[in-house]
Amino acid sequence: MSYSNYTEPIHALIGPIDRTIDLKQFGIDVGQTFDQLLSPMGIVNQFALSIMLQVFYITGFILPGWIQAYLAANVTSGPWLALVQYFDKHLNAQSIFNTLARSILSLTWELIARVVTTFFLFGVVETTTQLTNTSLQSVLGFLSSPILKEIMVWRFIFFLVFTSTGLAMLPSILAALGLSV
Repeated sequence: MSYSNYTEPIHALIGPIDRTIDLKQFGIDVGQTFDQLLSPMGIVNQFALSIMLQVFYITGFILPGWIQAYLAANVTSGPWLALVQYFDKHLNAQSIFNTLARSILSLTWELIARVVTTFFLFGVVETTTQLTNTSLQSVLGFLSSPILKEIMVWRFIFFLVFTSTGLAMLPSILAALGLSV
């Protein structure tokens, strides 16, 4: 579904969206990206996806946090003590609370930025009209899509690989630049 006919407010500022950036020679359809991320329907799907991922992230800390609290209170010596002490900095109540607060703040700013951007691109009236026409069924269909699941799993795997590689190389890069660590 294309929302190109809903971009009139932005045309006055920058011209037609599909003519602003042409990356088709690289296999990139900017219009598709625009529809998926910035159209009113796309923003609802992105809201739902962001909220769902944060719920998974937040609830994912509950069981490990409880286990860590139990182990920290009950393992006071022995071979497991070093492991319990190591994970305490990651899974103690304060660390989890800080992580969750950071995540909720990030999600809040993301949602505000998306709303402001969509209102700017489409106008308040058009955005509101399109948002009220979005059905819960379409959002749930998006969230439960097997394609989305596959894409998200691979993105998390790539993120882990890229981040691990980058963090491992960072001291060498800083040293090569003459920056002390």
